[in-house]
Amino acid sequence: MIFAGALGKVAASVASGVVGVAVVEGTRKLVGPQSVHRAAVTVTAAGLRGVRAAETGAERARLALGDVVAEARERNGEQAPEPSTTAAHDHEH
Repeated sequence: MIFAGALGKVAASVASGVVGVAVVEGTRKLVGPQSVHRAAVTVTAAGLRGVRAAETGAERARLALGDVVAEARERNGEQAPEPSTTAAHDHEH
């Protein structure tokens, strides 16, 4: 019973992969390999822009959280620790 269910899932995955390859190959034949390459480059460039935007947002959030923590320490009368000027690296740049 379990084997049949797993076999069904594997068959569905294989069928999905075969259909996906057929669609890509069909598109490549219809529009040409250069168009597919251009589209892949465009999608990758958009992905890179998205990653950079996410990194920028994460850095802003990190800095904002640091400000909140510093202000909370100040309210509690604590001294904020000195920023680290040297980072320990186990490799060379």
